Amino acid sequence: MAAWTTWACGDGRRPDVASSSNVVAQEMVRELPPGGIMADDVFLESADGFDLFGDTIAIADRLAGRIQLFRSDGEHLATLGGPLGPGDPDVLRSPMRVQFAPDGALWVGDPGRASIVRFPSGGGEPQTARLPGAAIATTVGFGVDQVLGAIGLSAQPGFLLAAYGLADGSLNIPNEVPLPQELAFGPVDRISAQHVVMSVGREGEVILLDGIRTTLWRIELEYAPPRIVRISRIAIPDWLVEMTRAEMERIVEGRPGVSAPGFKDMRAGERGVWLVPAIDPVDGVFLPYEEDGRATVLWRDPQRREAWSSRILDDDTAWLMFPGSLMRFTVAVEG
Repeated sequence: MAAWTTWACGDGRRPDVASSSNVVAQEMVRELPPGGIMADDVFLESADGFDLFGDTIAIADRLAGRIQLFRSDGEHLATLGGPLGPGDPDVLRSPMRVQFAPDGALWVGDPGRASIVRFPSGGGEPQTARLPGAAIATTVGFGVDQVLGAIGLSAQPGFLLAAYGLADGSLNIPNEVPLPQELAFGPVDRISAQHVVMSVGREGEVILLDGIRTTLWRIELEYAPPRIVRISRIAIPDWLVEMTRAEMERIVEGRPGVSAPGFKDMRAGERGVWLVPAIDPVDGVFLPYEEDGRATVLWRDPQRREAWSSRILDDDTAWLMFPGSLMRFTVAVEG
């Protein structure tokens, strides 16, 4: 169990980042409740993904086939799912991605069952959308829009953006939006599941991370009927592109057919996009929508172990997920 502690970065062990990328230096204070995030009788076997809604934290415990809900002070609230029961279509098998909707409903991507599950905010029975096997990328990298529901890549060969909303109490599949040629990925397969991630930022905006080409697309939608009205790119700093591609090439060198994801996760918000690259020593990079090329970087302390995933909120609080624990950092930007 961890005690309250303070850590400041700035030890000179960062990579040589070009000044043109406008990386902002920062300090972080780590705050942990007594006992950490876990209650005495709760054990996280593999914390793969997490999300926050108000004071509630949802953590996907993939190997245990369940979702654990906590308060930010560490109090355990509830367990969703559990050991797989035969004949029960609503039990989770291996949840990897969780995301809260604006109304507090919790959406869960479960590649083990090739499904997306929605847990209503006020309780009640979960709703399950079964996806074709080729749509596993949807369960790994989707976003939640307040009108359309969960949005991810479609398994259809026409390279469509699929929106999964609610209709008459059950999940409605599909509600598809044609993608232009520049965003076509080919059939959604195992490699796509590692590299293509979506998230929803502002209302009617979908952010798509193409990890294969190291590109961020900003897709603006209209709802009735759902269609794309504008596509633009969000600039990723050159240093991050170069480091990410170099790390991917290093991992797959001499291993034909192996694909290395360049990013662990991506979350869009009201102000910008939070990227979690799979490189050392970076735990997260925040890219504002309105400031191309500018980035706020969460550098890893050499004494701190690598986080599995992380995200930053609009109040400049960063959350980092480690095996069995979740840490909160207050980010103070210098300058």
